Amino acid sequence: MFKKYWKFFVIFWSVVLVGIIGVFVFFWLISAGKLGFMPTFEELENPNNRFASEVYFADGPIMNRYFEKENRKYIEYREIPQSVIDALIATEDVRFYDHSGVDVRGLFRLILRLEVEVPSVSNWRKCFFPVNPI
Repeated sequence: MFKKYWKFFVIFWSVVLVGIIGVFVFFWLISAGKLGFMPTFEELENPNNRFASEVYFADGPIMNRYFEKENRKYIEYREIPQSVIDALIATEDVRFYDHSGVDVRGLFRLILRLEVEVPSVSNWRKCFFPVNPI
């Protein structure tokens, strides 16, 4: 009985093992910085914000604002005008309210555009769909 499923057994566990090794390699590449910049834990715990320091009088009003290059101020989301939010959504993602976070239509458009504009990227298709020359 085991000999009957030997091929399936080997293929299944090979795929599982390659997947586990792939995850470890992926995390190692991230930690080694091979996939781009990754901030240290200290940089994540103590971010360098560029907000202006505000000094207040004892009775409440602001005495002065001190800043190095940029005069930034923290505001709550509800304080952002709706026109600014609408402008951001209009420039970034027209179908923002129509999808759950991943715009599948835009993703396919990107793949097709890469295939047309960058010839070397279109070679990915030959790996998965080889052309049979007859």
